[in-house]
Amino acid sequence: MRKGILVTLMLTLGTAAHADDFASVQYDASNNSIALKRSDGASRQCVLARKLKDVDPKFNWNQQVVLLNNTDYVAVADVQQCTDGKASPSSIPPHVGFVVDVNLRKKLYLSLDVVTAGTISYAATVSKLGSNRPIGNFPGEYTRGKSMSKLQEEGFGYSESAPGRISEDGRYVSADGSMDCAIYSHPGVWDLQTGKRVVRSDGCENLFSSGN
Repeated sequence: MRKGILVTLMLTLGTAAHADDFASVQYDASNNSIALKRSDGASRQCVLARKLKDVDPKFNWNQQVVLLNNTDYVAVADVQQCTDGKASPSSIPPHVGFVVDVNLRKKLYLSLDVVTAGTISYAATVSKLGSNRPIGNFPGEYTRGKSMSKLQEEGFGYSESAPGRISEDGRYVSADGSMDCAIYSHPGVWDLQTGKRVVRSDGCENLFSSGN
């Protein structure tokens, strides 16, 4: 094996493993590799195909993607397969904030950017991969022509403990990760198909499950 290429399989980690089997993800700067570790102790390590800055890896909400820094990400499946000893990271467009979710199947991303300091609040971008053109026109979303004062008025709080998410079917977005769709919720849950906010009394958690 050539120096600088590290592909270590400590225990077999099948590509069909459920995403929630993963306990952690780590980055080794010495060889530019990502290591996925499962709760049963199995580990898969793969070199990234290009060197990135400020790598601090974390899983997206359903562990289909590793978010590497503010703009770069890599598919968990690509790390598992480690084709030719490497996994190739991708990027969201510049100047749209930091990425919080990527739906690879539907080719969508969700990013957030700060709109107020002090008590920090955020606005979201929801768009197709490779584009910065927003999908929809929801309160709390960056849209063309919306003033900064309006964005600040619509800003919302965010915590990584409840990550923002795009539903697995690509239809719904919870920009703040709360999945709160009560009538007075903000930013609430957005329906990209109808262009309207979802309002339900029984909660919206099931809209983001794999059963949809």
